[in-house]
Amino acid sequence: MKTERGFTHIFIIGIVAVIVAAGLGSHFYFSTQSEREGPEEIINEPQSSARSMQNIEEAIPRADMPKSGQENVSETDLGKSKPATTLQKISFPSKPRTVAESDVVQGHPVNCYPRLGFDNYRTEQAFVVNPKNNKEMYINVEYKGLYKSVDGGNTWSFSGKGLKGLPRNDDPSKPCYELRFHLYIDPSNPQRLLAPGGSAPGKVGEGLGGLSESLDGGATWHQLFTSEMSAYTESAVMNPTDTNIVYVTTSALPQGMDGPDKGKTFVTKGIVYKTVDNGKTWKELSTGLFPDLRVPGIFIDVRDPKRLRLATFGLPSGTNVDKKSTDEQWGFLETNDAGESWTKLGATLDLGIRHLDVSAVDLNRFYIMASKDNMDKIYYSIDGSLLEPDNMMVNFARYNPHDETGTKLIGVNLYAQPNDIFESTNGGRTWNAVGKLPNGITNDHRVANIVFDPIDPNVIYINSDLARIWKSSDKGKTWNMLLSLDKLQ
Repeated sequence: MKTERGFTHIFIIGIVAVIVAAGLGSHFYFSTQSEREGPEEIINEPQSSARSMQNIEEAIPRADMPKSGQENVSETDLGKSKPATTLQKISFPSKPRTVAESDVVQGHPVNCYPRLGFDNYRTEQAFVVNPKNNKEMYINVEYKGLYKSVDGGNTWSFSGKGLKGLPRNDDPSKPCYELRFHLYIDPSNPQRLLAPGGSAPGKVGEGLGGLSESLDGGATWHQLFTSEMSAYTESAVMNPTDTNIVYVTTSALPQGMDGPDKGKTFVTKGIVYKTVDNGKTWKELSTGLFPDLRVPGIFIDVRDPKRLRLATFGLPSGTNVDKKSTDEQWGFLETNDAGESWTKLGATLDLGIRHLDVSAVDLNRFYIMASKDNMDKIYYSIDGSLLEPDNMMVNFARYNPHDETGTKLIGVNLYAQPNDIFESTNGGRTWNAVGKLPNGITNDHRVANIVFDPIDPNVIYINSDLARIWKSSDKGKTWNMLLSLDKLQ
């Protein structure tokens, strides 16, 4: 009897010890997570709470950042930056995690509304139309999140479950969705979408920024980057013959927010990530880099998918007031071997490319607004050489994807001076006014993008801040508003 009682006491004491140990272990786990990925590391609200390209803190140049003075920046010429010979292995679940337990990441609650003067529910180039069904369209709206229409823009519904955001000040249980620069639909599978961006320079951590993917037409999303990869991403491109191959652009901007990673950049070899297996493994391509280098766009040759062109711009982070571009500028970088080596394009060397489009027909046909010595200028090309258009008023243009010659564009003046819609049929050399900008587009509320309908060649769209989309079937003579902020309330 005494033996049984003694055994019972020992058994109870053992259970209590296990419970206590488990509790301490849980506390230690969450404490270390908090110390490693604490609020100060993610954001410092008094300095800035809109984590985007235009409003992050001023960058801190680092003397130890690699720089290249060579015209050719192939992997063998990068000095200490050794090429990655194998893909980085990632611990990835057997099935994509499509619905997160919470879309709110750890961090200080933020005021989820415009307060900086330029963060007016921007849409950037994150409006897309399904290439196989033009009634289906998507848009990402700063602070509001991602929305979808299935009836040609008449009605819109939230479609961003799984996209991460910082807690809202008015309701910390809800995420504050931030700016994304681009949105993409897989042309071979319109149910698959890719959404880069959504974060200031830093690491992905709990899921901010990086590259998010949806496999069900935007109903749910999951992160493809690992927690230690660079969170700041701008653009992406898929290999047209194998869309499991994806290139994603990042930057050499240092983290500006307070925390243990302040001043740190999260790339060492270059500003492009590549996956050949839809995000299961990633490789950082050796493009070379210098402090504050970023990428406005990346383009792939549809006839030769091993050939890509990368538009670069050296520009410190922070507000645009009195901000100057970097002294060093690289213009276009090009690869002919799927990213293994990169060469600077001589014609654009010393230019920082601000806005651009490149023809899908020929990478040597492009239209750019570029900065040199902090002066912006317009150039076009039909053969890779730089030419100046007759009309310098058109500083933002898009190639018509229905044109097989790669010489037809629609363009505007970003400052709405004049407020015309222009068309060029000779690659950008001359422009003719064919319509007017929608009412509400001004110097303060500019055009964010021009989008051609993928099915109807007569239809174009313009999207802007304040969550606005317009549609025209006559090159801008008349406009119909599809979306405004009040529809998302």
